[in-house]
Amino acid sequence: MSKDSNKKNTQQVADLLAHQQLSGDPPKIKVETFEINGKEVDVLTVFNYLNVPLFLYSKRSYQGKEIQPGQVFTRVSDTNTPTNETASDSVLEMLFKKRFRLDQTIYERYRYVMEQLDDWTYVDEESKLLYNFDPNFYIEIKPLDSEEEASRIHDGDYYGWLVKSGLEWNIRNYNVVTAMYGQHKILDFSYLFNFDRGRGLIIAPKLGHLGRNKDCTYHYLVKDSPDWKFMSLFIVAWNNSMSEEFNSSYYSTPPALDNIVIYESENEREEVEERYGYDTTVEDLEDDFNSNIEPTDCEIAEIKQKNSEYGRLSLVQNNIARVVSNRLHNNRLRN
Repeated sequence: MSKDSNKKNTQQVADLLAHQQLSGDPPKIKVETFEINGKEVDVLTVFNYLNVPLFLYSKRSYQGKEIQPGQVFTRVSDTNTPTNETASDSVLEMLFKKRFRLDQTIYERYRYVMEQLDDWTYVDEESKLLYNFDPNFYIEIKPLDSEEEASRIHDGDYYGWLVKSGLEWNIRNYNVVTAMYGQHKILDFSYLFNFDRGRGLIIAPKLGHLGRNKDCTYHYLVKDSPDWKFMSLFIVAWNNSMSEEFNSSYYSTPPALDNIVIYESENEREEVEERYGYDTTVEDLEDDFNSNIEPTDCEIAEIKQKNSEYGRLSLVQNNIARVVSNRLHNNRLRN
């Protein structure tokens, strides 16, 4: 095809689609050229597209035949829809089910509706997130059962990422967060913590490791996880529903997040952690990141004076989180 005057690259095909009067945004496409037996073969890939059916709004001519507005063409097995017909009712039904995610499992649909951040309302009186277009989707936030909470909390729980997050560096309340559909429990999230006497709210971070040395640990959350999707959804729904912004009501949350790495995906986390061997030390990390991670005696004494539950390890964990976050930020800017 190297001498074919109709040959087009990805950008040219994308531009062609963009200038058609289509019923929706065109799908993502890619054109790749392969050499087979000394000849160039172009392969057009059309990526999976949910906003189907896609059709023209205005009449067009193609190879001497007219295509009418609203006509839907499909290919089933090796059979195309004739140019003087449109797709059958059963095929159209299948396409619209795909558009509205009615062909997905409840877990896939829940993931989708949770990504529609502006379509939820926070109902403060019921501590509940409600999906505006289908109230069967809702997320309950309930205090942990008093007996279980009593067995878990001993005058407050202490986590390194709480250091310098506010006036009081401990957990006072655990909340159970559950995704519901009608009366059915679909998904349990991690605990939602109230800390700093109600001035902070955050989904429970996880403990990460750079090697297996207990000193080389830190806390993290992953954006592409149910926990972070809930946290993002809660913040937007709160801001859309309440008179005071989330960061004003829970002003101890942003300082706590500074002590936590926020990964884009599990793959990104694995790429970071797999760089380090079993016997990695804090000194090795300082060399790698070209930053001070080991706290000074004065820094340790300062936080111990503030709260004796904390010490060197808490500061090391937070310093590791900060250097990892800084490197991720710089890498993303370069990419």
